[in-house]
Amino acid sequence: MKKFLIILLAIIIIAAIVIAMNIENIFQLSAEKIIKKSLPPYVTVGAITSDLRKGVLELKNFTIKNPKGFKSENLAVIEKITCKYAPKGKTPLDGLKITGISAEKPVIVIERNFRGQINVNMMG
Repeated sequence: MKKFLIILLAIIIIAAIVIAMNIENIFQLSAEKIIKKSLPPYVTVGAITSDLRKGVLELKNFTIKNPKGFKSENLAVIEKITCKYAPKGKTPLDGLKITGISAEKPVIVIERNFRGQINVNMMG
């Protein structure tokens, strides 16, 4: 019985070490999956990176597709969106609060189609 408890304790310690060493990757993959799943089909993100220590999440090549019937393929392209966050509680598992958002090199194309409709108005 004592041997079993020692082995169990060793397994728990090893698992905790592995999780602690990979927490950044676990958070990265979880954030990426949640964000991409939450976006509508006309919005794409090239890459998502995070830094848990700094409390920063970056979305690169954020693109909003134009509705059908417009010349330009995209309504907006943002090279990088930086989102700063802090945990609501003691850990990120308690939820996150956004403390700042910035966009680098946004390009927004506002155009009117042959019917006189404006692309931004059609996104509603």
